[in-house]
Amino acid sequence: MAANKIFMHVDGDAFFASCEQSTNMQWRGKPIAVGRERGIVTAISYEAKALGVKRPMSETELRRQFPQVALLASDYRKYELFSERMKNIVRRYVSDISEGSIDETFADVSAVTTWHEVRAFAEALQEELCTKLGLTVSIGVGPTMTIAKISSGFKKPRGLTIVTPEHLEVLHDVPLRNVPGIGGRTEEKLAGEGIVTIGNLLVLEQAEIARRFNKPLVELAYELRGTAVRALETREGTQSVSSIQAFLEPIMEFTPLLTEFSRNVERVCRKLRAQHARTNAVTIGYKAFPDVHTLITRTVKCPAPSNDAGTIMSLAETELRAIFRRSTKYRAVYVGTHGALAHETQEKLFTTKEDEAQKKRDTLNTVVDSLMFAQGGLPLERASSLRAQRHEEDGGGTPLLKIPHSHKVLDIPYLGSIT
Repeated sequence: MAANKIFMHVDGDAFFASCEQSTNMQWRGKPIAVGRERGIVTAISYEAKALGVKRPMSETELRRQFPQVALLASDYRKYELFSERMKNIVRRYVSDISEGSIDETFADVSAVTTWHEVRAFAEALQEELCTKLGLTVSIGVGPTMTIAKISSGFKKPRGLTIVTPEHLEVLHDVPLRNVPGIGGRTEEKLAGEGIVTIGNLLVLEQAEIARRFNKPLVELAYELRGTAVRALETREGTQSVSSIQAFLEPIMEFTPLLTEFSRNVERVCRKLRAQHARTNAVTIGYKAFPDVHTLITRTVKCPAPSNDAGTIMSLAETELRAIFRRSTKYRAVYVGTHGALAHETQEKLFTTKEDEAQKKRDTLNTVVDSLMFAQGGLPLERASSLRAQRHEEDGGGTPLLKIPHSHKVLDIPYLGSIT
């Protein structure tokens, strides 16, 4: 158990909807929801929440009750790019961060700030994130990851809440349903014993909690008392990286399908390079109609560990052609790595032509990654990943910045101020 820790939780406010508002000016300040491709509401802007829109409302019900709310198609490629930008901005302030879910990240800031200075530290980070992403984030700070996450939800949107070890009593009235790690069954069981808030739980001695409940709840109680027992899931020790990308509309031709595979390989390789890792093998696969729940895969072994998209695509294309079937409606593509290894730290005494070629590829990837993630990031892709984009008024396939009432499209990140 760790003491004297300072954890920070950075959480994107209404993240998917906010990404759409950040990149398409016609939606800023307007009530929107995301999830049209599923026929249900999966994400809601704050303007739509204020009207009473809730998840998972069906598209039919949304149009009947809230005709003024635009329902957009999800653009997960865009959301992942914003997620990478957010986390790379956080890394400029502190290197020890988690690789958590798409709209949030944890950071251990104990080594870079103190409790007396953490507010100024968090305010500076929040200002840069909001300005360079064009959306708002909320930040929670606490002596444990659990407290930091609870705190980030207190004052949304653009909230900043700091709970110090000396003032943990501010959490006592928080319902247990708002505590990460408390599921529906656990909440119901605890409620049956009269335990419905954090204060109700912590009035029990730790030994009593250990006697009556299971280990996860025991650890959670320690966290709520301000003693850190949960550690960040950092990039170290990662064994695999994977990404699955669904399409708004089915793909039936090989060339656009290859493009989507290339994009997914590029995405996975960026994650490997961010983790200073290479892969020994890559699994490629797809989902197709009518059985969209089954993933059909093939595995390709790499002659040498790699994190270069071009190298992996050259190996994978033959297998992709082999599994491609004409007249099939493809719904999603999958790329996964196996046996991720740390980069070699020792120089070889003798190098081959392939070693020299690999060194050039590594240098190019380093430059591209630096350009992509500098100051929040620029969207760069391999030529094989590019295809004509559809800029639809209904929100499908939205570009990175669209000027309303104009044919002009700017594929750059939004860097302006939030109004």
